[in-house]
Amino acid sequence: MNKKEKKKIACIIAGGALTDLHFVLSCIQQLNPSVIICADGGVKHAFRMGIKPHLAVGDLDSIDEATMRDLVECNCKIIKHPEKKDEADSMLALEEAIKLTPHEIVIFGATGYRIDHTLANLSLLLKGNKAGITVRIIDEWCEIFLVDDKYTLKGQVGQTVSILPFPGRATGITLQGFEYPLKNAKMYPLKPYGISNRLIREKATIKVEKGKLLVIRFHRPGRFPGGENSEC
Repeated sequence: MNKKEKKKIACIIAGGALTDLHFVLSCIQQLNPSVIICADGGVKHAFRMGIKPHLAVGDLDSIDEATMRDLVECNCKIIKHPEKKDEADSMLALEEAIKLTPHEIVIFGATGYRIDHTLANLSLLLKGNKAGITVRIIDEWCEIFLVDDKYTLKGQVGQTVSILPFPGRATGITLQGFEYPLKNAKMYPLKPYGISNRLIREKATIKVEKGKLLVIRFHRPGRFPGGENSEC
């Protein structure tokens, strides 16, 4: 990408829990996306933040008549799918975003109280990766993304970073700049020992030679959902 070329970012607002709309709005403003896509109930989140989406997609069963009128009035493109379908609304939104060939796709509202929806939404990262597009899931607590080669993580000393093999075994793992470094290590789904690592530098390196790593980086050192020291 040319240094002068603006990074093309697509934002997806899904219908999962968004408990801190101010945080989400601030993130979207900083990203300055070229397109904002709402997956069904994500339309309501967008309107609460004063955002006019460019595209609404899904079965739209969460949108009432008044909200639908608002979508039409703001010239939002609407792609309606039948209620009986195989794909989740968030997956349909991702597919539309991929068609636009952005450099990055950032998804909000993909986590929350429904663990089944959250786990299913992790597949969005894999689908983006297969298309050669970086996908990040962000909520008020953390960001989630995949690493399949080498990645420089810029952050704050003390931030918790959990690293897991996903969806299967990963080998040749090297971590530098972490409290618990690794060199040419292996990770297996049956032994997820990469939980609760911490940054000891503002710039750390994650490298994997074969497989993929799911990276979960918490925004605030020592702060987690359910309490500062929540773990299971």
